[in-house]
Amino acid sequence: YVADLFSVRAIDPKTKTSRAVVRAPVLENAFGIDVTDRHVHIASWFNSAAQTFDRETGELVATYHDLPTAYDVLEDEDGSLLVLQMFSGSITRLHANDPEKRELVARGLSGATAMARGADGAVFVTQYGKGEVARVDLATGSVTPAITGLTNPEGIATLPDGALLVMEEGGRLVEADPSNGSVKTLADSLSISMPSAPGLPPMGYTCGVATDAAGTIYLSSQPDSAILFLTR
Repeated sequence: YVADLFSVRAIDPKTKTSRAVVRAPVLENAFGIDVTDRHVHIASWFNSAAQTFDRETGELVATYHDLPTAYDVLEDEDGSLLVLQMFSGSITRLHANDPEKRELVARGLSGATAMARGADGAVFVTQYGKGEVARVDLATGSVTPAITGLTNPEGIATLPDGALLVMEEGGRLVEADPSNGSVKTLADSLSISMPSAPGLPPMGYTCGVATDAAGTIYLSSQPDSAILFLTR
């Protein structure tokens, strides 16, 4: 599944075809995305919003506004929705059964861009300008450096063995071990990003990364309007 700005698209890796699951104007400009068995969640920093759609039917389930620079979303184990807000450097928890209830989970992030769940239940967040991946303890809200020495990290995903995939703005894909902070380059000089337009956040339209159980890696390419397939 791909957040394609004016639509959410489902990609078939075997046929390399796509179909629109939901489109604007019901969709409020999709940037960050998370997909579960039942739902598709999107974040829209442009609209200061997060939305939930039924994965099977594409019907709108919920829309949450007043979430400035909502850059990414992640469904937690209890069904609540975690929203990453870039300018405030915070994670907010939303509840579908009580849309007005909002809980501050963590703060103190810098240039927060994307999230991925770790093997230990924590959440890892890319920090664009800081060049780091932070580990966020959802129970305590503590924020600690997990990976350092990166260059404008954007997209992030968790591999089945607990390692992290991190996509840097300049086109380098790395595999990082959050237990010891080690980093190794998997690919470099990839055609995946374009400069942010004037007036937009510095990370602009972020470079996404995802993986599947077989180990295939999927990257979004802005210049080519395409999805790149890599093997680990």
